[in-house]
Amino acid sequence: MALDGVNVSIGTAAVLGLADVVMDACPTTAYLMLGGRCVMDCGFCAQARSSQASVLKLSRVTWPEFDQPQTLALLAKAVERGDIRRCCLQVTVAEGYFQRTLEVIRAVRATCDVHVDAAILPKDMAQVGELLAAGVDHIGFGLDAACERVFQRVKGGSWARSLSLIEETARRFPGHGAVHLIVGLGETEQEMAGMIQRMHDLSLVVGLFAFTPVRGTRMEDAFPPPLPTYRRVQVARYLITNNLARIGSFTFSTTGQLSNFNLPRLPEILADGAAFQTSGCPDCNRPFYNERPGGTMYNYPKALTAQQVEAAIGDVKRETSNVKRSITYPAAEWRLLETGLADGATNMAIDEAILWAVAEGESRPTLRFYGWEPPCLSIGYSQSMEGEVDVDRCREAGIGLVRRPTGGRAILHADELTYSIVAPQAEPRVAGGVIESYRRLSAGLVAGLRALGVDVSQALSPSPLPLSQDQERGRGGQHRPPPPAPPPTLGEGSPVPPSPRVGRGGLGGRGVQSAACFDAPSSYEITVGGKKLVGSAQVRKKKVVLQHGSLPLEGDITRIFDFLKAPSEERREELRQELRARATSLELALGYSVSFEEVARHLAIGFAQALNLRLIPGRLSQRELALAEKLRREKYAAREWNFRS
Repeated sequence: MALDGVNVSIGTAAVLGLADVVMDACPTTAYLMLGGRCVMDCGFCAQARSSQASVLKLSRVTWPEFDQPQTLALLAKAVERGDIRRCCLQVTVAEGYFQRTLEVIRAVRATCDVHVDAAILPKDMAQVGELLAAGVDHIGFGLDAACERVFQRVKGGSWARSLSLIEETARRFPGHGAVHLIVGLGETEQEMAGMIQRMHDLSLVVGLFAFTPVRGTRMEDAFPPPLPTYRRVQVARYLITNNLARIGSFTFSTTGQLSNFNLPRLPEILADGAAFQTSGCPDCNRPFYNERPGGTMYNYPKALTAQQVEAAIGDVKRETSNVKRSITYPAAEWRLLETGLADGATNMAIDEAILWAVAEGESRPTLRFYGWEPPCLSIGYSQSMEGEVDVDRCREAGIGLVRRPTGGRAILHADELTYSIVAPQAEPRVAGGVIESYRRLSAGLVAGLRALGVDVSQALSPSPLPLSQDQERGRGGQHRPPPPAPPPTLGEGSPVPPSPRVGRGGLGGRGVQSAACFDAPSSYEITVGGKKLVGSAQVRKKKVVLQHGSLPLEGDITRIFDFLKAPSEERREELRQELRARATSLELALGYSVSFEEVARHLAIGFAQALNLRLIPGRLSQRELALAEKLRREKYAAREWNFRS
């Protein structure tokens, strides 16, 4: 950074007129960053010594550099207009950082009448005194960690020295200290609530942040905290810092989760939503510091709507999956893939290619998220394409067609997220029979969706999970003779009879269930208010489990009936009405739309926490890519596979 330059958060730059940015909420504090690449090495920080992230990043925010005199002149005007009510300096520990900070504090104070805070690491009490003498209102200490265990793992250095400097500042300069705490670094809710109480008892301002993974940092592969955890910690902070309760009155589970605030007036206290707004120094609202616009909102930068308050209070009540598991698994590492959009044949070919790579020990167990372009109608392994699908309508509408290697019924893949899991049968998370393994895996789906704010549960229907060839063989199903097509190139095994739930000849009489997958939930599938939200199916071969499933994000879930055969338009409309009563989309469940990326992130968090996994972002190997192309060409794009009788 040039001596006459200063880094300005992009939101601040917009308010000052330095950048043209459309914002849902404007910062009421001006945020300036000083220093440069830091000598400290905090695992989460884009400015850390070992970070490969851009030097213009701090958390998820971009901080472009501008001319300092021009910036301060515009800051003075924004203060006069009432747009900015405070200035906060974010200071990294770089060469000459302390003197540079004093210079900027004095320059700001000389330019405009505004409170100045500094988030900085003073080396001793003498520097604390100098900062206050220069005109700082609050010194913000980035303690970040709630306990020494987390501090040593994430930040390093002396925990005792850090606490001593904070406590001495609080005693000698009451009312001028603040502490920043980051939720989601590996602490329990009890540890975080305890640190909040400790800091409040010192009369320090407590600002909460949600851990945000930043590409290029040591913790880029870690996950943000579950929303229910963050909401409970927000409530604890609000109650403690407003002297409405003390930690001693809270009840915690044996694993440290806040289970009861024991405060009868709590609904009344939370009704205005203030507990869920950004916390910290006065007028500090940090818009989208931890969040993407349209994404999960950890800290609301402005007053909440009634709907947002209701949702936040609902989050407080949700159990966090990683705190209490019905099954405990040993820690393991799986690969995480996000392969984007592809046509139906390619998507199925990739799933099977991963299965073969895992079977041969070339790839680790894998969780994959993907979408479909163009939209595609897939049928289960045992369904009849010509008997159940209106092929001509699909082609006219540009809808692709593919037969899955798994069982189940037809799905129209359009506005959805699809997940797939591939793991050896010896992996404890897929242990047992089909139903048991799905029950185990669905815990990850439940955790991720609940973190998004969806009140999901698992269906306890007696209907079995849709199976494919190997499972049906194990259940004693009769085999149809192999189709007259050429022998499969890659050994997919013998076909099996259709599930008794699947109707032949399209959408037949009233006594026959439709060919659509979302017509009814199977055992342990995910539902909202009794309506199916996620449809999944499995195949097992080479001692490997492949399970994939569809989560409709938005759109008309009954559109599938436009492309399935029906005896009459009247019957088609009846089936649409029946499906609306039995299934739903994420948008309908939440009342608003959520992006593919946001849903994938939360599901990854849910799987990681519920199944005790470390998910390592990766990519398809060259062998997997080559095998997927071969499978696509010879199998999933071939008429012999898709239209076999």
